[in-house]
Amino acid sequence: MVAEMLSQDEINALLMQAGGGDLPDLGGGLDSAPAAAPAPIASAPAASAPAAPAAAPASMSFTVPQTTYQMPAKGDLGLLADIPIKVSVFLGKTKMPLKDALKLGKGSIVEIDKLKGEPVDVYLNNQLFARGEIVVVDENFGIRLKKIIDLHEREELLKRS
Repeated sequence: MVAEMLSQDEINALLMQAGGGDLPDLGGGLDSAPAAAPAPIASAPAASAPAAPAAAPASMSFTVPQTTYQMPAKGDLGLLADIPIKVSVFLGKTKMPLKDALKLGKGSIVEIDKLKGEPVDVYLNNQLFARGEIVVVDENFGIRLKKIIDLHEREELLKRS
């Protein structure tokens, strides 16, 4: 038994019979009038003529939904306002032999390489950000920023390190 291929109109007619309703027009049918329901394939004669070549698939078009994102205005850091950052202040450093470090205890004084009044370094997330001076606010220490380090100066400091 040779099975014959169904045309698009025959497929549409079968789908209409099965679904009981109209099909959307996809614009790919051979003609606009619906064809009559074909006879079942089992009852088709074995020596039937070859079926017409299948029609090319229907072309479909659709619109992609557009999503827009408005970038913040230049200088608007509102999107970054809630991001936590680590602020560190570097007072100075020193070197000492291990035997002297082992002698340190409560009340010991460690001399560092900064002089009184010399600016301290302020780091944001381990990146040098500014220099400032130590101040006392009520009973707490604070830092008054004196200079913000620009990109060029940061690059120069990295080259020296």
